[in-house]
Amino acid sequence: MFDLTRAGGPDEEILAALAAATSVARVIVIAPAEPFGRVRELFEVGVQGVVGSDADPRELVHAIVEAAGGNVIASRRVLRDLVDHVVHCPSRAVAADRADLDSLAPREREIVRQLMRGMTNREIAANLHLSEATVKAHLGRVMTRWQVRDRLQVVLRALGRIPERI
Repeated sequence: MFDLTRAGGPDEEILAALAAATSVARVIVIAPAEPFGRVRELFEVGVQGVVGSDADPRELVHAIVEAAGGNVIASRRVLRDLVDHVVHCPSRAVAADRADLDSLAPREREIVRQLMRGMTNREIAANLHLSEATVKAHLGRVMTRWQVRDRLQVVLRALGRIPERI
């Protein structure tokens, strides 16, 4: 685990150290509030998870468990920053892949949209008047259909950042 809050973010030296560390271990970074571009660099060097410095202890524990299981993880704030950056970045014409979204049932599509806002399964369930188990089942079907392994990849696929697998 690397805490970048005091460093003010990753510089070239820190990125090189993280790249070396990720070759031998799963690495989670605690990142300060910053523009998404810096967080993107962390994932590019192989970091397994990025947790915002404002994450509560449960989010940090969840990130450790997910990373230990081999999953890529981002805290809620980091995920919101990711979506905001991809959707609102003026230098890129990034649009959600309509074919992917249109392949989903209406309820699955609504769940994915709420997931893209950084909502938890519990929050989505409450918002849509569903059980948490129903939300998990819908997300499981989306993950299977899209051949992705976690919630972050669902969001990235919905944003057109993960291409359809062949």
